[in-house]
Amino acid sequence: MKDKLEKRKDFTVRACETISAADTNIADISGDIIRRDLGRRIQISNIYSMLLLAEDLIRRDGAYVCHCSKSEIAQQRGGGKGATPRYACCHRNHPIDESLAEFRAMRDGKYGPQEALLRMKQDLGSNNPQMWDLTAYRVIQLAKSSNVEEAVGGEIPDSTIGIHYRTGDKWKIYPTYDFTHCLVDSLEGITHSLCTTEFETARTSYNWLCDTLGVYRPMQREYGRLNLSGTVLSKRKIMDLISKGHVRDWDDPRLYTLIALRRRGIPLGAILSDFRETPSKDFFRLTPGTSVGLLKVPFPITATTFEKDPDSGLVTLVHAKYDKPAECAKFKKPKAPVKACVRIHNFLFTCDNPDTHPDGFLSVVNPQSEEVYPNAMIDIGLEEITRRAPWPKTKSEEMPTDSQITPESVRFQGMRVAYFCLDPDSTADYKVLNRIVSLKEDTKK
Repeated sequence: MKDKLEKRKDFTVRACETISAADTNIADISGDIIRRDLGRRIQISNIYSMLLLAEDLIRRDGAYVCHCSKSEIAQQRGGGKGATPRYACCHRNHPIDESLAEFRAMRDGKYGPQEALLRMKQDLGSNNPQMWDLTAYRVIQLAKSSNVEEAVGGEIPDSTIGIHYRTGDKWKIYPTYDFTHCLVDSLEGITHSLCTTEFETARTSYNWLCDTLGVYRPMQREYGRLNLSGTVLSKRKIMDLISKGHVRDWDDPRLYTLIALRRRGIPLGAILSDFRETPSKDFFRLTPGTSVGLLKVPFPITATTFEKDPDSGLVTLVHAKYDKPAECAKFKKPKAPVKACVRIHNFLFTCDNPDTHPDGFLSVVNPQSEEVYPNAMIDIGLEEITRRAPWPKTKSEEMPTDSQITPESVRFQGMRVAYFCLDPDSTADYKVLNRIVSLKEDTKK
């Protein structure tokens, strides 16, 4: 496939926009699982362009400034569940020049939160809630809060507040996801915009806004969301876990963000077998001509030849020699083991579905989700493994340079215990290891 796949996070809930969150998603974008064209700089939504498009929409009689309360807007939309007939806002048919002047007054700080909204003039007769005059811009508060969530097709709560980590308090108004999603796709030349299935009804408003403004319209297509038991994937909930100290940051190995999985040492390649017919730089086990050590055996062995089954082609017998030094040869005393801190990561929650727990997901955080062994000792072979990293190699790791070898790509098996990787907290004198996976997982995991 020669086309480019781009991953973009639309930070339209202003209080969720932090340096840590943005950097995490940028790191995810450039990661192994989803890799974008690194020849293009990572784009951040252009707020000024959105402002110009909003004014253009007003001039095309496609938007108006509304001063209704939340409850009034809910009634206009049929009482929330369609119990009453829908009807238009009293501000909907104000003159275009008046709506434009009111929108600029919003921009300049004349109104406070919930005192004015820019709403799109869509189709109240449609059966699709995404066409019931959605909010395009709202006034924001300049204070901090962690209780933030934006619902598809719903209004933005009062808690959508906060100082933007890049622009500070420059902007008094901020666009919604329903307004920016399709327009940023259009500006960036996206051909197919991939969303999860809860955005299926939003395709109608996506197309409507592009067509009303006369801009290029990408194709929105939906796919099923991957749900994992025993964890949470919501950006807001992960921020709660971080702010309350349950995990360290977005890359905590107990989380399932891409950057956390990478820190835990999980590669795309499969675990290799114990013997290979052909030696390779990324395989440290037995191959012809390669010496390896055996458990509780004082000297290594070297594979010399092997035999294969004529029908299946599988290796059935390996011939090796015992590399015992000559009787008069001086045996080199092994170096002292390496000191290390080992982190064992268990499930972050004590139940399979923390999102649905009646007491909230934070009530079932596992207090034993991380076990730390600060005085572990590991074999000196770690030095050689570090020099030969990464293992196993992904396609992007085939030709590493010193700058490309990251701690989490230094992976190895702790004999009879588990697979481990180095953690970025490691230093030259003190290594920190993360357990990737145990050799024999419990069936419940």
